[in-house]
Amino acid sequence: MQKNKNLILEKLTTFVSNSDTKNNKIMIAEIQKFIEIQNNIDQILKNSPVKLSFIIEKSGIKKPTFFKKLKEKRFTPQELLIIAEHINPKTWNNDLKEEILESLKKSEAGIKN
Repeated sequence: MQKNKNLILEKLTTFVSNSDTKNNKIMIAEIQKFIEIQNNIDQILKNSPVKLSFIIEKSGIKKPTFFKKLKEKRFTPQELLIIAEHINPKTWNNDLKEEILESLKKSEAGIKN
């Protein structure tokens, strides 16, 4: 599986280097980051403060399928995004908290006027 990912990345890099545009270089960097996350998802989940059972539940993937995908490191980008949203809830909750606080401030200002 890893050899296939490396081969795809190598071919994509060759294609991009032939066209050599800034957007293509950005695309390659994003794909490399995705592959890095995909290859290290087991360690990322292990180091997460959130219980794996919670992440599995929130991902919507059946438990046996989740563990198969984890073992084979073959989550889709959409699945990794869902996992990321729940892996560190503080980040997501802080964003939501900031939005709520901003709304409260605007409401208070509206009441005072």
